[in-house]
Amino acid sequence: MPAAPDTPDGLRSRAAALRKVALVLDAARIRSLYQRSGVDVWVGPTPSRCLDEMLTHRNSVARAADDLRRVAKRLDEQANQASAAIPKAI
Repeated sequence: MPAAPDTPDGLRSRAAALRKVALVLDAARIRSLYQRSGVDVWVGPTPSRCLDEMLTHRNSVARAADDLRRVAKRLDEQANQASAAIPKAI
């Protein structure tokens, strides 16, 4: 049975899931797509706009992955605080 979302185990589980998604984003092909465009492929304003858009999307994906890791870290911290607040059985 999965842990309740607000328990320490549930928070850690959510943090792990966010980190997995961040890894998928890190490995996404869009991160390197811009390398297959630009002046080596074609010349003019359209390819320049295309390259700019691809770089923008690459940066957005990178920021999203960083955001997921930041939230995962916060969830882990909440889980640690919640664990510390639970009285230990003797």
